[in-house]
Amino acid sequence: MLTPPQLPAQPPKHSTLTDIIAAIPPARCVVPSQRPFLVFMGSNPGIGTSSLAKLVATEMNAELINPDTILSATMTATSDSTIGDDGIVETMTGFEKGIFDTLIAGRELDTSLFLEYYPKLVSSNDAQYRGIVLEGLPYNSAKITDPADTPESTEPVAPFPDLKVLETCIAMKPPHFKLVLVNLIMPEDDLCTRRAAQWIDPMTGVLYCGAQVEYSKRRRAEGWVDGTPDTLYEEAWDEEMRTWDFEVAEPVKKAVGEFEEEGGEIAEDEEEEEEDENDGDGSEGKKRKRTSEKDANGVRFDLSNKKVWVILQSEVLGRLVKRPEDVTENLSVDFAGFQRKKPSIETLKRKYFDSMHTINLDARQHPDILLRNAMNRLAALGFSLLRKPISTKKLEIAPGFFSGMTQQDIYTYLMTLDVEPGEPQREESSWGHFCPVKFYEQNTLVHNGFEIPVSYRGCFYFLSDEHSYNQFVGNPDKYLEIPPTLMGVNLCVLGGPFTGKTAQSKMLAQIYNLKYISADEMLSEWDSDPNQRELKKSNKRYAEIVERCRTGQSVAPETMIELILIALRNKTPDLSGNSSGSRGKKSTGWIIDGFPRTIDEARAMVSAGLSPDYVVLLSNDINDERVRMRSKVQWADSKSGLPWTGEKAMKKPTTASLIPHPPSKPLPPTVAALRSSVVSRARSSTTKRTPPASSTNARSTPKSLKANPAIRAISRQSGRNKHSRGDLTGSVSEIPTRKPAVPVDDMPNLPVVMFPYFDNLYNGFKEELADIVKLLETKSKLMETGAEQSIPTILAIIQSAIDSFLPKAKEISEKQLGELGFFEMGSTKDFCPFALRQVNVLRKGNPQYAVKYLSQIYYLSNEEAKYAFLMEPHNFADVRNLMNPPPPRFFFLGPQGAGKSVCMKSLEHWGAPVLRFEDYIYEYAKTAEKSDQEEIEYMMRENAGVLSPILIEDIVSSLFKREPYATKGFLLEGFPRTKADAEVVVKHNLHIDAVVVLRIDSEVAAKRIMHEKKKDALASKREASAILAVNPNDKRALESLTNADLEIKRLQDHEADLFDEFMDIVDKGNMRVSDAVSSFENAWQVPIIEIDCNKCLRPMIGSLKRQCVPFFENRPSLLSNALKIEFREAEMLLRLGVKSYSPFEKICPVSLKKNSSVLKRHSGSKPVLFRDHIYYLRTEEFRDEFVNNIQEYISQTPPQPAVRPQIAILGRPKCGKTTGAARISKEYDLVHLTIPTIINSILQGSENISLSKKITQSLHAGECLPEDVILEAVLLVTSRAVCMARGWVLDGYPQTIHQAKQLEAFGVIPHVVFHLNLDETSMYQRTDNEMRIDIRSKTPHLNFAGVTRERNEIHAQNVTLLKSMYKGTYENWIEIDGSKSKWYVKNELVRYLEGATKRRQNYTDLKSKGMAAPVHDIGINIPRIEEHLSKFGQYCPVKMLDNGELAFAPRGTDYTAEFDGQFFKMSEKEYLALFLQNPEKYAFGPELPESLPERKSASALVFPKHLELQGYCPVTLADGPSGFDSIVPGNLNYIVEYEERLFAFDSEEKLGRFMKMPWAYANLELPKKLPPKIVQIPVGQLPIIGYLEQSVARSLTDAMTEVGKSRPKHPYKSLSASASEYISYYLKSKNPRSKVWIQEKHSKNLERFLDRCALISEISTLAKGSSLIMDIAGLVPGASTGEGHGNQFLDDLRTADLLIHGVDASGTADAAGKVAIGYDPINDINSHLIRMFILPSIHSTIYTRLNRTF
Repeated sequence: MLTPPQLPAQPPKHSTLTDIIAAIPPARCVVPSQRPFLVFMGSNPGIGTSSLAKLVATEMNAELINPDTILSATMTATSDSTIGDDGIVETMTGFEKGIFDTLIAGRELDTSLFLEYYPKLVSSNDAQYRGIVLEGLPYNSAKITDPADTPESTEPVAPFPDLKVLETCIAMKPPHFKLVLVNLIMPEDDLCTRRAAQWIDPMTGVLYCGAQVEYSKRRRAEGWVDGTPDTLYEEAWDEEMRTWDFEVAEPVKKAVGEFEEEGGEIAEDEEEEEEDENDGDGSEGKKRKRTSEKDANGVRFDLSNKKVWVILQSEVLGRLVKRPEDVTENLSVDFAGFQRKKPSIETLKRKYFDSMHTINLDARQHPDILLRNAMNRLAALGFSLLRKPISTKKLEIAPGFFSGMTQQDIYTYLMTLDVEPGEPQREESSWGHFCPVKFYEQNTLVHNGFEIPVSYRGCFYFLSDEHSYNQFVGNPDKYLEIPPTLMGVNLCVLGGPFTGKTAQSKMLAQIYNLKYISADEMLSEWDSDPNQRELKKSNKRYAEIVERCRTGQSVAPETMIELILIALRNKTPDLSGNSSGSRGKKSTGWIIDGFPRTIDEARAMVSAGLSPDYVVLLSNDINDERVRMRSKVQWADSKSGLPWTGEKAMKKPTTASLIPHPPSKPLPPTVAALRSSVVSRARSSTTKRTPPASSTNARSTPKSLKANPAIRAISRQSGRNKHSRGDLTGSVSEIPTRKPAVPVDDMPNLPVVMFPYFDNLYNGFKEELADIVKLLETKSKLMETGAEQSIPTILAIIQSAIDSFLPKAKEISEKQLGELGFFEMGSTKDFCPFALRQVNVLRKGNPQYAVKYLSQIYYLSNEEAKYAFLMEPHNFADVRNLMNPPPPRFFFLGPQGAGKSVCMKSLEHWGAPVLRFEDYIYEYAKTAEKSDQEEIEYMMRENAGVLSPILIEDIVSSLFKREPYATKGFLLEGFPRTKADAEVVVKHNLHIDAVVVLRIDSEVAAKRIMHEKKKDALASKREASAILAVNPNDKRALESLTNADLEIKRLQDHEADLFDEFMDIVDKGNMRVSDAVSSFENAWQVPIIEIDCNKCLRPMIGSLKRQCVPFFENRPSLLSNALKIEFREAEMLLRLGVKSYSPFEKICPVSLKKNSSVLKRHSGSKPVLFRDHIYYLRTEEFRDEFVNNIQEYISQTPPQPAVRPQIAILGRPKCGKTTGAARISKEYDLVHLTIPTIINSILQGSENISLSKKITQSLHAGECLPEDVILEAVLLVTSRAVCMARGWVLDGYPQTIHQAKQLEAFGVIPHVVFHLNLDETSMYQRTDNEMRIDIRSKTPHLNFAGVTRERNEIHAQNVTLLKSMYKGTYENWIEIDGSKSKWYVKNELVRYLEGATKRRQNYTDLKSKGMAAPVHDIGINIPRIEEHLSKFGQYCPVKMLDNGELAFAPRGTDYTAEFDGQFFKMSEKEYLALFLQNPEKYAFGPELPESLPERKSASALVFPKHLELQGYCPVTLADGPSGFDSIVPGNLNYIVEYEERLFAFDSEEKLGRFMKMPWAYANLELPKKLPPKIVQIPVGQLPIIGYLEQSVARSLTDAMTEVGKSRPKHPYKSLSASASEYISYYLKSKNPRSKVWIQEKHSKNLERFLDRCALISEISTLAKGSSLIMDIAGLVPGASTGEGHGNQFLDDLRTADLLIHGVDASGTADAAGKVAIGYDPINDINSHLIRMFILPSIHSTIYTRLNRTF
């Protein structure tokens, strides 16, 4: 059994009542998913919006709303109606009847009739649940009323009826729907051609494209017959799948043509060996051959339109006819009518759809390709096909089938009814047997039987009638969004003193939104009102109660009932609790705290009709010490009777009752029934007591009125009547009183025990409790529980009894576990949640004690833990977050020589402390009691360290309590030492993570021990020898040396005997380890990690680390309940809605973590189930890694919607554009576009469009293609589905500014424009090299210098304009050095492209979520930013609102963000981050001041304007020093206009401060006394001193200051000359009139001068810092004859390694050192002394040493 007191409990989960409430799991409800609201429009009628809308709606499982579906819905409603005898259709609406009559009469339908039905379908349940695809508005028909024919409309947007209806439908969009416009575009000529060629089936009304009809006829003419597969269509489908497969690293694509225009370098080999680029994450790392199937021109994607179609049936072909409206004459009428609506349509588009949510599609593409394109673009906006609406399933039940069955039998039957193969059993929904539709519509809980069950998302629900069933099936999320809640329950909470009645009452009131009623609190609130006189006048009942208490009379029960009725009539309770199920309506339930107290109050309560639904009785035992302690800590003020708040008040202990704990022992069946959380206890009959003589004598004094001095004397008799036994019986008059010696007002406030007669209080309540309960049981249900339990436990018991919607835990047998198939473990995995929460240890649970809670399985360790979990599961299992495991705790076992210390040290880097058990024994003894210390010392000394089991328990358990081991864990070596130690650990449940057992053979271990002994002896010998070498007389070192020699000799002489001895020691150690391990294995399920230590060190440590990784590196995921499942199981769970896709959808989280590229997405196919989500992993290795370390991978940011790049690469000829484009397109599977590729794709597609005809005509005529044709071709191909889906690289286009402007006009703007720089020399050199290669290989070429020169001239004329356009307007121009290698160019392209795509992807994602998004470097239009600036303009809103300052934002978009269609500019990066965190705060905050400061020039001083403050600087005046120093004239170069006034400032810094806060300086006033005006005198007219001061004094002063600091001394110059030269260099380098390069030149001269001056100081420093440098004196003429110091210098020279001869080069001193003029220093160098004495002496010394050496 667990022993909670022995180990430290985990820090209390609940510290306050609010925390207890927060721990209760939220009610399970369905959150509506984001759904699409797609509006389809076209540039002209008949463009194909209806066909595409139908395909998209089918693909997305959304509700299609167009005239066809409206007509279908009308006919369905008509078929469900009845026709009377007179032929009149009954139960039809006006619209339905009009349609019916029109069809019966055979007339043409008036399309305007459909308008009123659009809003009806938009608001239908099906549309609100599945999403909306709206098509048909605006009408294409020209018959719709034209506003020119009607009175003039005042609406600016939609004067047409159909546009008005469209606006109405858009306004009805639910909050979780996202509005998107799908706009089809096609030139009018091509549309006329298409419509003229299309056919219609008169039987079905289906239109068929002319190309499909022709294809069907041709294929049938070729011999195709019905029933055989169309091989051409299948091949085209396979090709299409490869085109759209983004997972292929090097996709095999069929190609059309592309001619390599240029490249500057030879194309790479088609087959190349390279690293597997699947992830870049080291999955396999093997090399493989990758081939790319291309055509002769090297294109990997099919850019032409799809040419194969589904072959039509022969009978359909036989009945096809042409439509009259497709005749050319009629088309012009349709187009003209539609064009009249164009302005209104465009206005509506601008109003509701921004560029982010507008999808423009080229309608000339094949419908299949068009659908793919549309779905890909929608996916980029967050509409994933993986998140389709889940369908409901009706469970068919025969009428009366459930008769005679219990509710549980019905639930059991429905769990497996019509279950698909592999589908898990259904669960009972949180609604139980109640109907969610009725609760939503009527706010009442209704149950009309079990006859209409429905399965949805793995649960079954019961609907009350067919109407509810139809509503639920149409939109189940609508009715499940609001969770069920307990409605209208009335409670009374009773209990003795200090049972926690008030705490439980308040929590229940907050949870269930009940009216909390407490007579004590009501009276306390009234009593604390300072206006007692007015209160008593207005509240007669309160005045009566006060008067009765003052006179010592009892309060009648009827009066207390009136108080309760007053409370019920008062305001509704606070709805701040988690009572979301009430839907914000007033609560109809109440809870009364601690009432009734007497049998008379109970009778009055029943008579008044206030019988509660439940009576909650909290019972306690007066003999329980915990109960008595609660009363002893309650102190009161001796004068007021209120709780004591003085300094001497007893400090309340921390409530241990907040920690969940189990009952001390299993309860008997009768007691267990009383505490049952499922059914209320039926109280047995009790002995009747004689009722009081008169009910009028009963009285109850609320404890809150003890604060009133008049009733203080009777405050302790609450709950007692006059006839009750005890010390406090009778009224106040019966209590003997005496006059106090000290007046009451003069007595000090002292703390006194609030309840000195606690026994009387308890017994008085207990005497009448049985009668109260017996009386209330007749009208109410009784729920009794012990008050000695923890607060969360009591709350859980009460909730289980009264709330059928509360998630409950239930037992589940091993047999039932086996029937479940696969099941999901709970939040503690297979560890016991009770042990984890209660004692903070990891203990494996036992399947015998399995419990199911919230569809998850928990294993408990024993019966006691299971009982505690069933009582309050939410206090042990966290269903919302991953639970934190305790710190790592390991035992390391192994014999001597196994390497325990080495292994443990290898794990130190994970942070767990490493310690030996013997060392910790002494550490523990230092802080133990004296008796324990003595026992430990004795046992370690006399008993070979064998300790008693009690001491072992205390020592080991202290590791779980003491720091740092309690928080960091431990790695304990050498424990348990014996089997008895292991049994102590098992007995007291000192659970650890794992036991590491080091296995080793005795012979191997003995060799290691012998080696270590020898090594230690040799080390001791070396250490002693080293000490003796320094101090030969060290006695301790001599002794150590002797002992080491003896040890070495002993090891050498007795090696065999010692080896056998060591083997015996190891064998005994292995036996002890085996005994300890067997003890663990028999009693625990603790992991045993066995390490083979016979190996060398590296593989041994590697094996240990590999097995310990889950316990250390992956510890946050140690309790994760991730489950591997099969792919088919995952697909079924997703299809049924039991589980949902993770935020990563099908992207592999492990690949995403390891691969940083935003352009490479890797899907997975290995599913993992974790909580409510399914994750897909790429490989089995990744799946294992994900399961073992799930926390690391799910905590990363999910991938944002993919944004495929659109880039252009420009540059001179031969700069490497084509090579770079080819490499980058291959790297990221982009479409490489060149002009030849584009033209060939159009021609080879054989498309019947006007552009193809223009190209063919020009080529047949031998003419160059006109620029407008090339432009149209580029626009066509870049809008192709494959280009939009994969992104494109436009190679060498646009070449001119005109082409760039045309592309911009049609909305084709590259995300990034790369310009490869290359000088002309390199360009011509590359041309020559390629020409030689072409000649040598005899291949055709255009590598002529003339061609290159001509193309280069075009580039040179336009490159500046192109750069100005893209860099200045979109900030997307990137320069790259094209003269470097192709690998460098590719890496630069990749680097910039990754960054730009990531920024654009982030912008798109944030915009789609309605959040603020940074716009820097995403290619956004700069003029558009200026046009849509926010109300703050160029000013930073963050600094304005947070700091109250005006801050002008810098130019560009570095700190610009977009929010709510406006752009906000910030002044710094940190302010941008603040804005992005909370954009609403700044976007919708206060506006800028009306008047803003504006900088002006001196020319603004034009009469009558003048400078404020007489021209003095206002900032200096306000912030400067006191006195005249703050009155400084302003400079005319720093003038600002503010509020039509001009201010001058003395510096740029002061001007900037004024610009930030002009209002702080604008209204200053000058002092009356001002300093004298400064008179301007020409400098040339000043006296000599003044002239020098105003002209050169500052420069000279600075120069002399610097020379004084440096104090230069040139080796060959005097001090004055050195200083003068320094000043000259300094003045030249600081001359402001000189050019910068001249100043730099003189600065370098100054640096060289200082370097020369530093020579002397360096020599001086070297001389002072070294004893080897000497000053040799005496080198004067005549030294050999004794002058000076004579020949002493020769002795000095013999000991020197280097001679430094100092010569005075200034010529001011002779050889003897006397002052001289014009002395030549060469004489000193060539002196006789040097030649005759010094040099020969040096030579002699050198030769002498050489001779000695050799």
